Amino acid sequence: MRGFLSSFMADVALGVVIAANMAVMFCEHQWSGYECALALGKRTDDFGWAEAEPTFEILEMIFVSIYLLDVILRMIFLPLSRLRQPLNFFDTVVVVVCAIDVYILRPAGVADLEALIILRLIRAARILRVVRVLKFMRLFHNLHVLIETLSSMLVDLFWGCLLLTTIIVTAGLFLGTLAQSHILDDSLDPRTREFLYARFAHATSASYYLFEAAMTSAWVTSAGPMIFDVSSLFALFWVPYVVMVNFAVTRVIAALFLKSTLEVAAREKEKVANEAKKKKDKVAKRLKHIFKLADGSGDGCVALEDFRRMLDEPDVLEHLEEMELNHNEMRALVDLLSEGGKPVPISDFLHAALTMNDTARTIHMMQTSIDVARIERAILQLGARQNALLKKLSTASLEATVSAV
Repeated sequence: MRGFLSSFMADVALGVVIAANMAVMFCEHQWSGYECALALGKRTDDFGWAEAEPTFEILEMIFVSIYLLDVILRMIFLPLSRLRQPLNFFDTVVVVVCAIDVYILRPAGVADLEALIILRLIRAARILRVVRVLKFMRLFHNLHVLIETLSSMLVDLFWGCLLLTTIIVTAGLFLGTLAQSHILDDSLDPRTREFLYARFAHATSASYYLFEAAMTSAWVTSAGPMIFDVSSLFALFWVPYVVMVNFAVTRVIAALFLKSTLEVAAREKEKVANEAKKKKDKVAKRLKHIFKLADGSGDGCVALEDFRRMLDEPDVLEHLEEMELNHNEMRALVDLLSEGGKPVPISDFLHAALTMNDTARTIHMMQTSIDVARIERAILQLGARQNALLKKLSTASLEATVSAV
């Protein structure tokens, strides 16, 4: 059970359940909207919501039961340390809250007390179950990188938002103070005074509209009337604010996100490469054991014809596929390593196979490397022969000198 709960299939099964739950919740919310339309007098009937509501409640009980069973099994068979992870802890809390609502509060008839804020929060908490889909999204590389980036950016995001909030609130207080003097000016057009009052008379409204100006292009709806209808001096505020906040601070925060995304993507790429290498190493050990069975002399080499025959065996082909190696290219590699029909060293073959990609360019590079090795050995042999010849010439010269004397 522990192996299944930690497996890929368990995550896929849970992802399918979550997707089905999201579809049901979407249909339920869409259908319940007709009840609201009936209450507002926009429809003369609720489109059968009264009959459909019990069905949705039964489906909700089924989904909550599946989620609760998943949480219980994971708490029993998996280490409790997994709850220390924020996503798992939040997931468990949401499931428990939804289970309390479905199995305790509703059967007890508490569901009618909609005026209680705590019950409304519990009702709304079931929507948060869609957060569980993040666990399923981790199965896909791009989504996994995005989720990991957001997780690693929480601290930086907090400080970035704090900086932006400080700038916006400070600017709102400054602009609101300037606007209040114009609001109290009786000589100003009443509609302009109403405009200034609606947006900048209070600290909260001033902060909101400056936040809107920072996040969108809506700053033109505030800056234009203030500059052209009130005073052109407001341009001294709006121009630096738009440049600093819209084009500087927000871009810097976005650049931090991009930097973290690239770092996480690089780590994920390295992680995937390491996992692939470990997998290839395990397969290479099995291949080495198979090839050693054909090494009758025990010198670590296999005859060329035997090596070719073994490359056509089903178990060897299966291992090559696991290593993502092409069969024809492996035969070409064996021919290169044989050096004209000589026995092929098993270690050289496995080392070359582990460093190969399935491209013709790699084969060409491998052939070049082997040719260089052959030339190096030939040079060493030539040097040894030259030394031997010089030694013989020296000996013959010495003997001739002795004879002459």
